[in-house]
Amino acid sequence: MTRVPQNLPRPSQQRDTAPGKVLPVALTLSVLALSIAASVSAQTRYIAFGDSITEGVGDDAPLGPESGYPIRLAEILAPDTVENRGFSGEDTSELLVLLNAVLLEGGDVMLLMAGTNDVARGFAPEDTLFNLRQIARRAENNGMEVVQATIIPRLPNATRDPENHSTKQLNQSLRNAAGFDDRRLVDNFEAFLSLDLLYHSYYWQTTNPRDPVGHPNAAGYDVMAQTFADVLQGIDSAPPVNGTTDPTDGTFQVLNQQTVRVDVWDFGNGIDLDQTRLLINGVESPATPEGDSRFVTLSHSPERLQGPVRVRLQTQDLSDPPNTFDREISLFYTRGTDFPRADFDRNGRVDGLDLIRFAAAFGARSNEAVYFADADFDGDLDIDGADLAEFAAAFGSVAQ
Repeated sequence: MTRVPQNLPRPSQQRDTAPGKVLPVALTLSVLALSIAASVSAQTRYIAFGDSITEGVGDDAPLGPESGYPIRLAEILAPDTVENRGFSGEDTSELLVLLNAVLLEGGDVMLLMAGTNDVARGFAPEDTLFNLRQIARRAENNGMEVVQATIIPRLPNATRDPENHSTKQLNQSLRNAAGFDDRRLVDNFEAFLSLDLLYHSYYWQTTNPRDPVGHPNAAGYDVMAQTFADVLQGIDSAPPVNGTTDPTDGTFQVLNQQTVRVDVWDFGNGIDLDQTRLLINGVESPATPEGDSRFVTLSHSPERLQGPVRVRLQTQDLSDPPNTFDREISLFYTRGTDFPRADFDRNGRVDGLDLIRFAAAFGARSNEAVYFADADFDGDLDIDGADLAEFAAAFGSVAQ
């Protein structure tokens, strides 16, 4: 038998209440309260965790006490919130120590971007990757989703890795880790490389010689914020990108019969397999993509490799219009490669970076700290006009 509650008003009591006034107002207030509660509970709380580039060093826009990409991202994602937990100067091992305090604050999604200080300190990319995966897994075990981000390119005059060899290797490994660990990826490295006048227009123009990294300026942080926002809002603005490559960029003494292998990932609408190809020294290889529209591997074993070997990836995704990728992704050197003497950094070409190195030593004698023996071509213990003439003659030459 159904039991009727005893505290309900009788029909006569209901009619005594002012019809069309009190009850509709009460009902409206209740619905409004529920709507507000639902809206508040639906907000996502993002935690931006990383180093000084998360903190916002180099931001020259008047945004108040907070700076960098998080405050800009919060404006795009409102009413969701983005909290800045960037710690300037910290490498990934130090961020692991700070992680517990951040996790105690709670949050829904961690935006994880770090590793540039590891590169500056000469950490092996695999060690940095291990630390970042530990951070991600601990955050996930704490109930948070983790969105992984690649780090931005380093300046051409950076004190370490100015050619971005280690930075590329780390980012390629981060792409593989995000793919295999089923995390979303924000590819700041790719977004920055697609910009015109990158280092002039999007980096902090500081004269501080102690800045070994290269921080974005306000325009650079704008780009980062939009790159994060596109991923978080499900907008596919990024092309397929290469994961790990073998041989890795900048490798020396590679076997002449080396197999070239490239992983390709797309974290959006998928790879257009028919438009994906691998070029070795400018010649399209017969490599066929093996995999699916999310992840493929391209591999080719040339009969013989000689001298510098340039590997280029051309691909696009299934978006309409497609996001395209066409870039040299690896330059390595086989055994027996003959480098020009003036190629001080051994990047396979006598270029502006070598000129900067020569200019810094020009006029120096062997008893001076700035003397650079490799630039003393005639061996007379000073770097003078004769050495400059030899450098000028070699400028533009390439390894064979």
